Amino acid sequence: MTSGSSDRLTDFSSSLFRFLSTIIFWTTLLLVIIINKLVFRLKVTGRSNLSAISKTGCFLISNHTLYLDPAIIAHAISPRRTLFSALQSTFKIPVIGKYIRFLGAFPIPENNGLGKIIKPIKEALDKGWLIHFFPEGELHHFSQDIDEFQNGVFFSGILIKQARHSYYINTLSSYIVWIQDKPLFHSCKGCDRRTGLCYKKSRFMA
Repeated sequence: MTSGSSDRLTDFSSSLFRFLSTIIFWTTLLLVIIINKLVFRLKVTGRSNLSAISKTGCFLISNHTLYLDPAIIAHAISPRRTLFSALQSTFKIPVIGKYIRFLGAFPIPENNGLGKIIKPIKEALDKGWLIHFFPEGELHHFSQDIDEFQNGVFFSGILIKQARHSYYINTLSSYIVWIQDKPLFHSCKGCDRRTGLCYKKSRFMA
């Protein structure tokens, strides 16, 4: 969703924005890949799982353990691009806000945020975009334990019938990224079996 616009997640309809975004994104990604390979020796496992959705949109979800998670995930799924969700407050930070817009980030509005952008999310998926969420809701620095997932992205998937075209990315550490083909439903004793929404701790169905 761009400034002054409520009908799209990003302003790729603008040729100037598209041009600048392409240059900024690929330049940034090149630097990220070089650093990941030379410094962190990053290993990506399961990239082949993405071949099933090579021409279609889907949700990507992951735990959030590092400040550089978006960069690591962009590397892991390249050459595909994803739109990243971020807190609306992040876009108010000078320079950083504009920079992450060009990288493909979009803000989640406050107060029923996802409910306000269901339509543009569906439109982006229909156009073949990957859309990424951190359903834990916040960063758990260096944590290897998956925290409870918020229901927002799961509910969105159910509403727009995209729930079974989704991938879970586990940033196991600074060095390993695991791309797993899992349905965007989770199950535990607190789950509503009709909707897949969880009222306790989220777990993926096997």
